[in-house]
Amino acid sequence: INEMPRTPHLIEKAAKELEHFKFNRSIWQNIALKNLAKESNYSYKQFIKLVNIVKKNQMSKFTVSINYPLLEVYTAIMRVSLKHQKYAEEFKQRIKDLDFIQNIYFSGQRKVTFILRFRALSYKQLKQFTDKIRKAGEDIIVYTNTSLVNKTFIEEGKIYRAGETISKPKVDAVDFEIIRQLQIDAHQPLSVIAKKVNLREPTVHRRIRKLKESGVIVGYHIVRQWKNIPDKFHPIAAFCEINSNVAFDDSKIFDLPSVKNKKIHVRFLYEAFGINNRLFSIAASNMISFRKFVHEELTNMPGVIYVKAYFILESENRTIRFCP
Repeated sequence: INEMPRTPHLIEKAAKELEHFKFNRSIWQNIALKNLAKESNYSYKQFIKLVNIVKKNQMSKFTVSINYPLLEVYTAIMRVSLKHQKYAEEFKQRIKDLDFIQNIYFSGQRKVTFILRFRALSYKQLKQFTDKIRKAGEDIIVYTNTSLVNKTFIEEGKIYRAGETISKPKVDAVDFEIIRQLQIDAHQPLSVIAKKVNLREPTVHRRIRKLKESGVIVGYHIVRQWKNIPDKFHPIAAFCEINSNVAFDDSKIFDLPSVKNKKIHVRFLYEAFGINNRLFSIAASNMISFRKFVHEELTNMPGVIYVKAYFILESENRTIRFCP
């Protein structure tokens, strides 16, 4: 399709416009395409044409942003090293049905092949999940290392301030399933979601409104389906670790020139339990920006002992299922 190279530009523009679709918009309400076209400097006809290309090629999906730290949810990062790179595809197949894994990053490096981010509703469940991953690849895994997240500093575009106090809402299994359906497709009509969760439409409406008011649902965003987007439009992505020997001021990361100038986008930033360690994912538009950020800005921060960066060659975003 000749227009294909223009669609990532459209996605970028649309994602920027969708920042306005936060608390004050009903989640089942249609996006005002005329407004999006105007903001994106396209005629309405051109815009619709490009939107149809994006839909046809499944280049993105519209989903809901969830405030996970507000829920009683554990987050963990597991690094998995295989015996040989030839087992990479086999390992992906083995963990395909493990629906608690939210992100799969394939680095292709010798020491760390896969980085998995997964969620659980209890520490016991988290332990069960790590055991399931190890068992799935017991004959091809050489080494695993799991870091449990102690504190979330940024995720889903929301920055969490140090000392921020939050009252955790009561969320049941039905709420989790409604959240899951909205993450699969935030454009689903309420009637469709109601059938899937076996509730009446007004009841689903009330539950979604409650999730918004309590701060669990913080907005909507576009998720890019990178496997369906031409490679030349992919950013340079990496998973990073920082280890420091002093109390680390995480707000300083957001003050680094590359982040402030939007040369580097921080996708999530975590503090791990038990160690003065930070785990985060970044995206850069080019290698020059990436090298400057990692080798000049991060390494020169006070107290930093070392910085590890693993290039992400492939990534998969999945919709997880919570099972209380």
